[in-house]
Amino acid sequence: PRDAVIVVLGGGRLEDGSLHPGSVDRVVAAAALHAAGIGRSMVMTSGGATDTMQSIGAQMGQLAEALGVPREAILVEDQSYSTPQNAIFTRDLLGADAFGPLILVTHRYHVARSRMSYRWAGMEDLTLFACDANRPILTAAYIVPVLKEGLKWPVNLARAGLASALLALGVRQEVFVSLLR
Repeated sequence: PRDAVIVVLGGGRLEDGSLHPGSVDRVVAAAALHAAGIGRSMVMTSGGATDTMQSIGAQMGQLAEALGVPREAILVEDQSYSTPQNAIFTRDLLGADAFGPLILVTHRYHVARSRMSYRWAGMEDLTLFACDANRPILTAAYIVPVLKEGLKWPVNLARAGLASALLALGVRQEVFVSLLR
């Protein structure tokens, strides 16, 4: 959807503090979508700020700006450390806009769990965009991320189940959101 908000999920950072190539791939793909007239704004979502480093989300926002996305079109969510937290904090940042069309930009191995997390957080109007759709996935570079992704599914399901139960019992989000880390 051309009027969607593009949500770019963080893909980590390297030990030297620079963006992981996965994060860079996602931002480059989102910037290309925006340059093509798709998406009115974008959210860079990922935490990881330290005393000496900006969050991954902030670094991704700077890269998007360097790639030609206007600063006023970029929002940064910089508190999340997991995909379920990405979803909750993006929803809270966007408010009512979170329930309009969203385009989730990530890698192929991550699209299903991203979709599940965002739907769990109440956002249904989702388009998934794999930044690596035109690359072979059965390569050495993908083995570790794909294996990690398989391990993250049951953990996310358990955390989301516990958080949902606490929410149903009336526990405030601020109390249980750390369980989703």
